[in-house]
Amino acid sequence: MRTHAVTKSKEYPDGKKPFTPEEEAEWDAKEAEWEAGAADREAQIISDEAEAKLRELDLKSIRSIRECIAKKEDAPQFLKDYETQAVNERKKLK
Repeated sequence: MRTHAVTKSKEYPDGKKPFTPEEEAEWDAKEAEWEAGAADREAQIISDEAEAKLRELDLKSIRSIRECIAKKEDAPQFLKDYETQAVNERKKLK
């Protein structure tokens, strides 16, 4: 027999009567829906964490890529300018 979450009664979920077959089926359906939702919520949390980590890695790599390309003789001028600006801004941090 099922234990009711609120009353902890094994036979009387509302304190007055036992579960009917219909109530039992409704309870089971709600439990299944909650469990399915929990899996979706967990998957969303994992996805959000992965997305945040990717953003962090992208931001870290942009500087390295810009520095590497800007050092080349045939680098686009706008990248060289961005690197110069970044160097000047980093000097302000010290």
